[in-house]
Amino acid sequence: MDIGTPYTLQFLKRPETLHWRLDTLFVGRDEHGTWLASPTGTVAQKGTAEPKSIRNRGVHLVPDGAWWVFSFHPTSDTATHFLDIATPATFEADRVTMVDLDLDVIRFSDGRVILDDEDEFAEHQVALEYPSAWIEAASGAAAWGVDAITRDVEPFCRVAHRWWNTADGL
Repeated sequence: MDIGTPYTLQFLKRPETLHWRLDTLFVGRDEHGTWLASPTGTVAQKGTAEPKSIRNRGVHLVPDGAWWVFSFHPTSDTATHFLDIATPATFEADRVTMVDLDLDVIRFSDGRVILDDEDEFAEHQVALEYPSAWIEAASGAAAWGVDAITRDVEPFCRVAHRWWNTADGL
C-alpha cells in the first residue's frame, strides 16, 4: 500500500454496530504494526451521528494481534496519548475493524495518565455479553497500557513522534 492511500479505521460495539469511524491515510508499517494518519479536517463519525471534521491531526497505530489501538496527538491541548482497548484488529483491503471494549488509557497534555471508563466496561461485560476471554485480555491490556504510557515505553514516545513527523503534510 502506498503512503497516503485512504484507509478506514473503524471501531464497533458488540453486537457489531458502528461506534467510531475515522477516515485515515496509510503512513506505513514497522515492527509495531500499521500506522495511519488523520490530518486536520479528517472526517470522523460516532455511531449514526452526522460525520464531522476533526480539529487535531494525529497518527494511529494498529498493532498486529494486540488488544489495543493507539492514537497520538502531541499538539492537542487536552489528551496527547489515547490507547483504546479493543479486540485484535481485522484488516481488509481498505479498512481495519475492531470491537471497542470501553477501557481507554489517556495521557493528558499535563502528563497525567488515567484508565477511563472502567464503569462502562463493567456494565458492558453483562449487557453486551463480553466473553470471559475478552474481559481477561482487555483488563491485561489496560494494566499494561497504563504502565507503558506512564513510562514512555516504545512505541509511545520517539517512535510515535517519528511517525507523526512522517505523516506531516498528508
